[in-house]
Amino acid sequence: MSGNKPIVLLYHQVSSKNTKFIENYNINVNPKLFDNHMKILKNNFSTITFKEWGEAIKNNEDVSNKILVTFDDAYSDAVNYGGEILNKYDLDGIWFVNGGMINNDKMFWLSKLMYLYDNGKLNDFVNKFNVKFSGLLKNVNLDKLKVKDIDSWAKDNYSKELSVSLEKYISYFLDENYEASENSIYASADEIKKLSKNFIIGNHTLNHPNFRNLSIEDKVKESEKSKVIIENIINKKINTFAFPFGQEHLHWCQNDVSIIKNLGYDFIFSVVNKSKRVNKDVIHRHEIVELSGSEFKSFVNGLVV
Repeated sequence: MSGNKPIVLLYHQVSSKNTKFIENYNINVNPKLFDNHMKILKNNFSTITFKEWGEAIKNNEDVSNKILVTFDDAYSDAVNYGGEILNKYDLDGIWFVNGGMINNDKMFWLSKLMYLYDNGKLNDFVNKFNVKFSGLLKNVNLDKLKVKDIDSWAKDNYSKELSVSLEKYISYFLDENYEASENSIYASADEIKKLSKNFIIGNHTLNHPNFRNLSIEDKVKESEKSKVIIENIINKKINTFAFPFGQEHLHWCQNDVSIIKNLGYDFIFSVVNKSKRVNKDVIHRHEIVELSGSEFKSFVNGLVV
């Protein structure tokens, strides 16, 4: 794509309480704090809508100091609180949805690993997995790692075999369908359809895998199946895509961009990391967590050149 890119912010959950099965990820922003963030954007910075960005590309206009808000994973509280607050300040947003998580009948594979970790069963699972799939998981001393280290190790070691094995193993300790339904972590089809009337809906793959660790065939399947599900819900075509987890090299590679572009996506998003190598065809986003109002304003000021 041509033209300048705006500054793109990334949020995940917006909730007044800890959300079961994702609380270890440190991705929640309290609604009052999110409201403050959006008020600061509205009063102190220049924002842009997705439609305006498209027009700017056509006209080769400079939008590098304008700001756009995005969300990953379509958590139910984020859809409701976040959408309401964006509307309050007349701000636009893009919501990247996982097609396989909409009905709340399955748990996220990383949440399953974290559940095993929290309940002292992760070592047993890893040992059993390594007997069946020798060498597929990198060796690590799970007893000496902190939650954030387990999170990084899990993402790096994602595989289809890991996901399938987790589903089988955890069924002995947890009723996955019941817990997913009872907690209603993700937005429903009705909530997403309602959201799509005011905001852009994008694709975030079917099951949120580490895209880097998939075969080309599975990369296409993860992307295409999710797109069909979401488009059938919102009755609109999707041309925006965000890589799961999102960091270049760790979670996607250069060839993946070509795959996604060939599937018809005009806007491809990732997450900024420390690597100096960046793909110019990808829009790099800045992840926002629990920053105070002053910290948030300072952070965004640092992005505006």
